[in-house]
Amino acid sequence: MVHRRLPVRWWKPAKRDRSLHNMPAHREPLFANERRENMPEIVVHAVEGRSAEQKKTLMVKITEAVVESFGVERDRVVVSIVETKASDKARGGVLYSERGK
Repeated sequence: MVHRRLPVRWWKPAKRDRSLHNMPAHREPLFANERRENMPEIVVHAVEGRSAEQKKTLMVKITEAVVESFGVERDRVVVSIVETKASDKARGGVLYSERGK
């Protein structure tokens, strides 16, 4: 009976980089404009047609809700409204511009 010798392992598996797991909780900012505080950002998608006053009221109320819920400062909350033309948005294959006709 011939004994075959197993080939010698000529490569080693790469060691895992554990440096990410050992990062301090409070590290220095990577960039000059990076801050440690949270900055929640809320984006609202809506079909165009609301007045400026309606949009302002919505943004103020959303800001108040985020401040109360997340416990962040008011000036850290960013709210954006992205408006879409009624002819550029559809639900169930029907354009918003054709609804209610």
